Amino acid sequence: MVIGAGVFGIFAFIPLFATSVHKLSILLSGVILTPRSVGTILASALTSFLLKRWGYRRPILLGLTIVSLATILLGDPHFRIFRMMGIGSGPTELLSVLIMVMGIGLGILLPATNNACIELMPDRVATITGLRGMFRSVGGVCGISLITIILHLSPTPEIGFWITFVSFGLGLLLSIPLVFLMPSGGTGGNGTRKSLGVHMPE
Repeated sequence: MVIGAGVFGIFAFIPLFATSVHKLSILLSGVILTPRSVGTILASALTSFLLKRWGYRRPILLGLTIVSLATILLGDPHFRIFRMMGIGSGPTELLSVLIMVMGIGLGILLPATNNACIELMPDRVATITGLRGMFRSVGGVCGISLITIILHLSPTPEIGFWITFVSFGLGLLLSIPLVFLMPSGGTGGNGTRKSLGVHMPE
């Protein structure tokens, strides 16, 4: 649910954020979403090949960290950190870069979350996958509803989106310790199989 709210809820409002805060055209507000797809495709393909070696904890930790930090940076409408680094690009380019970074983080995160703990109950794969998708969708719906309330109660769209991005980014960061509560098994922690009392097909 946390991933659904913090990731899919945020992405649903990026076009509105681009048009209302950064004054981008409707066309550009859609175009800047393209880097997210490119980053997600490339990162998820690479992560899928390395998942057996890495296990699922490392990609989840790395992906959550990348997405949360990019979300927090997205909340600064003046891009102060980039200006301090001497990067003087316009909002379209900087938004595209941040959105692509979020897409890369998402591409690292999703393959691991889709496969985490499935090997613990190989005879319940369909049930686990269905429940996981349901909670992710519920999280997305709750995130969208919460963001709508924040924007409605905020005096300006700029303040509303700042509150949204910073709070959701911090929420994703604070959820990182939950990863260590996930049961270990199969390739869970270090990429090696562990004895679970369940026959794992080779």
